[in-house]
Amino acid sequence: MKQRIAASEKGNGFENKRVEQGVSSITATAGGSDRFRTETIWGEVHDNNAYFMGGVAGHAGLFSTAEETFKIAQQFLPNYTTLLKPETCELFRTILRRE
Repeated sequence: MKQRIAASEKGNGFENKRVEQGVSSITATAGGSDRFRTETIWGEVHDNNAYFMGGVAGHAGLFSTAEETFKIAQQFLPNYTTLLKPETCELFRTILRRE
């Protein structure tokens, strides 16, 4: 599956450098610069705080105002969307199970 995902970064050099400079608070999560990723980041979250929290964190990847975020969220609700068919929105509430 990696063939379909663009590799996006070679390690987290930027965050590692910020820790070494004493500018970042990430050390509490990452445990110091010895735990920074150095390999190519491919299909993983960039943010090291989110990465060390298992790849999921509410703060990672959301850069907007509350109003604009609300407008985007409405696009996933069948009664409010102007981008998707209501049936498509309903699929977001469906659990697909693979056997």
